Amino acid sequence: QYNHDEHTYQLKITITNAGKQAINNFKLEFEFPDLDSVPRKWISLGRQRKPSGPLVEVMPKDEAVSFSKDNFMVRVSYRSKNILFPQEKLDLSESIGMKYRINGDIYDNIDEMPLIRWTLFADNMLPKQGELSLSRLNNY
Repeated sequence: QYNHDEHTYQLKITITNAGKQAINNFKLEFEFPDLDSVPRKWISLGRQRKPSGPLVEVMPKDEAVSFSKDNFMVRVSYRSKNILFPQEKLDLSESIGMKYRINGDIYDNIDEMPLIRWTLFADNMLPKQGELSLSRLNNY
C-alpha cells in the first residue's frame, strides 16, 4: 500500500581523509533518532497515518557494521578494514544500509527530534565529533 504522506530516504555517509597521512584504522559511531519510539509533543491528527513499516531500518551489507536501539536512538558503529589514503573518500552508505521514513507526524514534530550525533576515531588522532538536526538531512 502506497502512502502519499510518507517519504523514504537512505542515509548517505561519506568519510574523507583531508589530511596528509594515510589512516590505517578508523571507527565511526553515530546516533540516529529511532523515529518509532521518540515521544512527540503533538500529533497532526488530520494527517496521521500508520507508517508502511518501521520508520528506521538498518540493513548492513558489511560485517564491519554493528547497531543497537535504546533510549530513543539507533546506535551504529563502523570499523574500518582498509587504509584510507590522503584525499581519499569512502562512501559507507551501502555498507551501513540505513533507510528512514518521514511521514506527516514526524515532519510536524521534526524540531523535537533528538540530534544526530557522530564521533570519528582515527589512529592516534583526537576524536572528531559533530551533530546535526534531522531537518537538515532532506527536503520533505
